[in-house]
Amino acid sequence: MARHKFEWLLTLSIVTIFAVSINSVLRVFNGKDTLYYLTDFVEKAHFIVFIFYAFLFFISIGFFLLFYSTLQAVRGPYRGGIEKEWRMGFFRIWKTRWDFYISLLPFGEIGILLYLWNFGRNNTDGDFEWWEWYGFNPVKRWWKRRMAKHIMDLSGPVNSGKTILHLGCGSSPLINEFHCRNIGIDKNEEKIKFLGGKTDAELYVDDIVFCDYPKSDIIVCSEALEYLARGQEDTVLEKISDALNDGGRVIVTFPNSNSGVSGVIEKILHKKERQVHGIGEYNPVDRDYIGSLAGRHGLQIIDERHLLTLDCAYLLVRDGDS
Repeated sequence: MARHKFEWLLTLSIVTIFAVSINSVLRVFNGKDTLYYLTDFVEKAHFIVFIFYAFLFFISIGFFLLFYSTLQAVRGPYRGGIEKEWRMGFFRIWKTRWDFYISLLPFGEIGILLYLWNFGRNNTDGDFEWWEWYGFNPVKRWWKRRMAKHIMDLSGPVNSGKTILHLGCGSSPLINEFHCRNIGIDKNEEKIKFLGGKTDAELYVDDIVFCDYPKSDIIVCSEALEYLARGQEDTVLEKISDALNDGGRVIVTFPNSNSGVSGVIEKILHKKERQVHGIGEYNPVDRDYIGSLAGRHGLQIIDERHLLTLDCAYLLVRDGDS
C-alpha cells in the first residue's frame, strides 16, 4: 500500500513541476496564465504545441538527472579518502583533501536515475520482477514484455514434454509464459517465496554458481550473468553446457554494457546494484565476451535479438547444431 502511495505522490509531483514549468514559460513569452492556454489548446486542438512543450520539459529534466548521476558516479570519492562527513536529515556532505561533495541520501546511495526508473523500489525486493511486468511504470512494462517476447522467439516451439530451466528467475512472470515443465532457481529467498504463490513451476532457492542443474531442453539465463564476479560466468556456462539435452537451446540476456551510450547508462544505473550483489568491480558483458565464453564450453551463437541498443538476447546451441 505504501508503495502505491509513493508512486502516486511521485507522479503528482512530476505533473505539478511540469504544470508550473509550462506556466512560467508561457508567462515569459505571452504574459498570460496556464488556464488561458489550456483552454485555448482544448478549443483549437493545439496538442502538437502541448506535446512539444512536454517533450522539452522531460528532456531537460532527463539531462539534469543524467548530469547529476554522472557526477555522482564519476566524482564520488573513495570512502577511504573522506576527511570529514556531515549528515543533516537526508543530506550528506563530505570533504576530501581537494573538494567538497553533497548528495541526497536516497539518491546518492542508489543513483537518482535508478531510483526514479524503479519508483523507489529495489532490485532485491521479493516482488521486483513481477512489479516490472505489472507495475506503475508503462515503459518498464513494455520493455520487460518485449524482452520476454525475444526470449520466447529464440526458444522456438515448446511442447508440454519439454523442460525449461530458468536461472536467476527472480519473481518474473516469464516462467508462466512456457506451458511445459518449468524449473526456476534464484538465491533470493523472498523472490522465490513470492513467485511460489503465482506459478506451478518447480522453484528452488540456490546460487546458480554453485548448485547442480537438472537436465533441460531449454535453459534461460536472463539478466544474471552481469551480476556475477568475473570468472564465475565460466562456471555457469560450463554447468549449462553439461545440463543441456541433445538439440537443446540456451538463451542468455543482458544489458549491452560495452556499446556507446548504452554502456554509460548501464554503468551509471547499475553501479550500486553491482555492489549490492557483491561485485567489487565493473564487469561488462557484450557479444564478443559471451561468444568467447560460449566457445570455451562447446557452444556457439546462432541468433540474436536486440531492444534498441540497450538489451540483448542471444541463442546458443552446441557446436554443430542449428
